[in-house]
Amino acid sequence: MKVPLNQGDLGGSSPGETAPTPSITRRILVLLLSFPFLLAASGRHVEQLRETKQCADCQLREARLGGAELNGANIAGSDLRRAHLRGAQLEGANLQNANARIADLRDTNLASANLVGGNFKQAQFAQAILFRANLSQTNLEEADFTGAKLGGANLSQGILTKAELQEADLEGANLDETVFLEANLSGANLKQASLQKADFSQANLEGANLEGADLRGANLETANLTRVYLKDTRIDAQTAIAAKWLLVRESLSSAIPQPDLRGADLAGANLKDIDWDNTDLAGANLEGAYLFLAKLRQVNLVGGNLAGADLVYADLTGADLTEASLMAANLSHARLSGVTLQQGNLAGANLYRADLQGADLQGANLQGADLRGSDFTGAELTGANLSEVVFDADTKIAAQAWLVWDLLERGAGDRDLTGVDLAGAPLAGVNLEGVRLTRVNLAGADLTGANLEQANLFQADLREANLSGANLNGANLSEANLRDAILDGAMLDKAYLCGAILPNGTREVCE
Repeated sequence: MKVPLNQGDLGGSSPGETAPTPSITRRILVLLLSFPFLLAASGRHVEQLRETKQCADCQLREARLGGAELNGANIAGSDLRRAHLRGAQLEGANLQNANARIADLRDTNLASANLVGGNFKQAQFAQAILFRANLSQTNLEEADFTGAKLGGANLSQGILTKAELQEADLEGANLDETVFLEANLSGANLKQASLQKADFSQANLEGANLEGADLRGANLETANLTRVYLKDTRIDAQTAIAAKWLLVRESLSSAIPQPDLRGADLAGANLKDIDWDNTDLAGANLEGAYLFLAKLRQVNLVGGNLAGADLVYADLTGADLTEASLMAANLSHARLSGVTLQQGNLAGANLYRADLQGADLQGANLQGADLRGSDFTGAELTGANLSEVVFDADTKIAAQAWLVWDLLERGAGDRDLTGVDLAGAPLAGVNLEGVRLTRVNLAGADLTGANLEQANLFQADLREANLSGANLNGANLSEANLRDAILDGAMLDKAYLCGAILPNGTREVCE
């Protein structure tokens, strides 16, 4: 029997009102389901949670619970999407299978909490405390754990694709079979963590600490391992890792030092506290490497590349760094006594309070280097480029080097440089116009493009000096010795050369 529907059956309208049609009702339901953010948290559920701490399967979407005291609370299976929980106390709480997508959990205390099987995609955990928390089999895709404390936590079989874990503390954590695809773990602490069969494809681990971590079966083939600390890590035949990082790991973990690493590519390696005394590293690439406290005494680094390397407090006593590049390297407090740095490039290097006693820096480029407090006692600096270097009252350096720097930076002014020894000095482009340089020793000096107009160079020693393009107009060069000097493009208009020994060895006749 077919029973006719009345208006109340369709929507509860009173007589005389137009009842909503079934199609309109369905549209409303579709709208609510299509835009779930329209479903706000239940006030009753929020109150229940605050009062009893028991609210399993509750509707807590967008609930404002920042700073709430909810230690030991049961919120298993609840809808916490976009919930505001910043600073809340949830120690030991049960959030198993909860849906907390895009929830704000920054600064929250979740120590020993249960988040197993939950959906925390895009949730914010920055600076949160998650010591010993259980997040196994949890969806943490694109979640932000910047600076979070996850020591001893269980994240096994979790999904952390594109997650932010910068500077996070994961020491001793269980991360077995966890997916870190394109995740950012730069600077993270993974010391003693278990990472068996973890997938780090395209992940950024720059500067992370993996000391003692278990990497058996892990995939690190395409991960960024620049400056990652790999000492005492455990690997097996299934561990996928580039040969370069295997060499770094072996060098750090082996009790037997590597005697021959000539030409090795160790750029960006974390070699903190490495013991490589007497090792042959000729031509090795250590650009950007971290060598804090490294022992590199008597090493052979001829032609090596250490540009941008961190060598703070490193010991390179007696090392051979001939023609090596240390551009912009940090050598603050480094021990470099007796090193050979002939023709080395130290442009822009930080040598603050470095010990360079007795070092051989002939022809080295120190342009723009920080030499404050450094000790160059007994160092050989002939031909070294000291332009734009930074000295202070504690810098110990030979008087000639001070003078060269002063002349290049501030010019000679009206000073008298009679008899000064500037042999081999790098004085390219220096302004010595009208300066008294009688009997000065400039043998082998680089005076390319220097301004010596009207300078008094009577009896000056200019043997083998490079005066290419120099301005010597009106200069007094009488009885000066210019044997084998280079004068290509030099300007000598009205220069006085009476009795001077010319580059070809002949003496200029006085008129």
